[in-house]
Amino acid sequence: MTLSAVKKWKYPVIIDEKEKLSANVYYEALMSASTGFYPVSVNKLIHSGVHFDSNVLKKLGNEKERRVHCIADGEVIAYRVNDRYQKIDKGDEVVFFSTGFVLVRHLLEMDRVEEETPASESDTTAGNTNTEGAAADTNQAQSPSTSNSTDTKTPTTPQTNTETATDTSASSGATTTSETTPNTTEPAKEKQPGHRLYFYSLYMHLADTNYYDKNPNEPTPAFWEQDVYRVIKRDSLENIKGLNIREGANGKKLAVLQEGTKVNLNLDLHDDNFKWYAVSSFVEGYSSIPELKPRKSDKTETGVDILGWVYTGKAVTESVFEIKGSDTNLALSRGLKVWNDFKNDNDKKLYSMLPERTQIKISNVDKDGYAELIEVVRDGKPTLPLPTEKKKVLYKHLEKVVRGKKYNEVVVLDKPFPIKAGDLVGHIGHNQNKGILKSKYSNLETLPLGESLNDSEFCPHLHVECFTCEDLPSYITQTQAEASKTAEEDKTFVGTAKQTKLLEKETAADTTVGKPYAKTKINIMSQDVKVAWLQIEIQSSDTEIKTLWIKNEAAIAKVAKPNGELSLAENTAAWTKHPLQASNIPSSALIVGTALQVEMNDAKLSLSDNRAIDAQGNLWLKVDVLDDKNRERSG
Repeated sequence: MTLSAVKKWKYPVIIDEKEKLSANVYYEALMSASTGFYPVSVNKLIHSGVHFDSNVLKKLGNEKERRVHCIADGEVIAYRVNDRYQKIDKGDEVVFFSTGFVLVRHLLEMDRVEEETPASESDTTAGNTNTEGAAADTNQAQSPSTSNSTDTKTPTTPQTNTETATDTSASSGATTTSETTPNTTEPAKEKQPGHRLYFYSLYMHLADTNYYDKNPNEPTPAFWEQDVYRVIKRDSLENIKGLNIREGANGKKLAVLQEGTKVNLNLDLHDDNFKWYAVSSFVEGYSSIPELKPRKSDKTETGVDILGWVYTGKAVTESVFEIKGSDTNLALSRGLKVWNDFKNDNDKKLYSMLPERTQIKISNVDKDGYAELIEVVRDGKPTLPLPTEKKKVLYKHLEKVVRGKKYNEVVVLDKPFPIKAGDLVGHIGHNQNKGILKSKYSNLETLPLGESLNDSEFCPHLHVECFTCEDLPSYITQTQAEASKTAEEDKTFVGTAKQTKLLEKETAADTTVGKPYAKTKINIMSQDVKVAWLQIEIQSSDTEIKTLWIKNEAAIAKVAKPNGELSLAENTAAWTKHPLQASNIPSSALIVGTALQVEMNDAKLSLSDNRAIDAQGNLWLKVDVLDDKNRERSG
């Protein structure tokens, strides 16, 4: 797939798509973060990204917002998602953190500005017998595709001089009319490739898989595995041939061991009649439903790890024990049965079982509702090792889920996944340096998540950064040189540098309109009436005509037309000079604190209150900036 150049940009966290936030508002929100500033963080170390925490989200408008969006068109090349947040045990406390991330590659491309060159005059004199070939040679020599380019990233293909080849055949005796017919058409100029820069956007500390389990209505990234199914929870239990593993001899049921399961017995731990033995572990490839974890036995003074107790019915001498009978008629189990590729009930054979929530891949659902089991992905182990033969499961006991290909491992996509600006890359995850006291909770296996923000230990924390592995200074130099060729009418951006002074307000009115002489009218001189102040002309006496400026109030704006007429009250405030004067800028107290790029095509700048044109034809624009004290101001 060819990576397309970026055409569109989006903020990584979008609170309200309909409410367009200005860059200054976004910057101000980012400055409220408790840590993680660009380019130097609070620990005085280089920090190449920005953080979105609860402070930032609150400033943006919604502290509960979790969706993270791609900032520009590109392609996903790698990601990692945690099954559960990772943790570090620090003795009295536990720290949870996310290592989830998404890495996206983008392409910046600036087209070359094609400068017009005067057409070359064809040489049509009688003494020139190779007009076409000469023209071709001249064009070939002047072609940008064969000149030395400063862009070493994109080699060009040289043109083939077909006219010269024609001349060669003519000199060998071939008959051609090109020697007597002048060339009147300039050959098409080959368009050179633009200046290119590949860069990457990185989104770190994303939500774990548990977030999507608890929020099933939230969308999932499109580049995750789309063909995964999960064993659903059911109220009913399955009767299977097998044995219950218990808490003690004839004690509480812990799990089910399917017939054929092999376990390792602790021959030193048994009841007085040698009919119950402790299970120390499963033989490799076997498991139970639900899956059991080792616990300390209370049968010995020191205590050893066991899974539970099983009924053998007699004394045994071999530690490996295969489940063949049961201590009840049938064991009740929760899970999905895995069958052979049976043709009818007489041919049916139970291979194994999968616990609830096991993720699998399937194919080919048949007319009876059975699907072929292709792969067990994760979150559950088969009770018995699965044979290589074709296997089937009941499709109605499955639900489709979208999940990452692997958990807690970096997934490098074999084929980059195309993504658009604004597409979902994940959700904001948890990351914190502060630990959680063990004394506060009875179980800290996973991050405690309450029903509300107040009773949850969740701390939203997103890190976003951009970087490039290429020669950025060279790209900037090349594009600056290219931009210098752009026609004035095509320049749509204005840069406002840090420490630039802006006019914060206009000068005070120094006169009034007055009364027009006799039956004369007030004329509008401004050719553009969508401005903050209009230039007018008023005849005040038989010999005097005044040119003034008036505020383009709403009532005036409704009727104002270029070269039109106005009726104004005599006491209407007016200016003898345009209210905005460049000479007043040096004394202004409004100093830009954060560099700003203004897009001339911004709809906000087309409003009459935000633009003015003075007597010299200079265009003034009113913009929002952060001043040198990080306050939002207009000037």
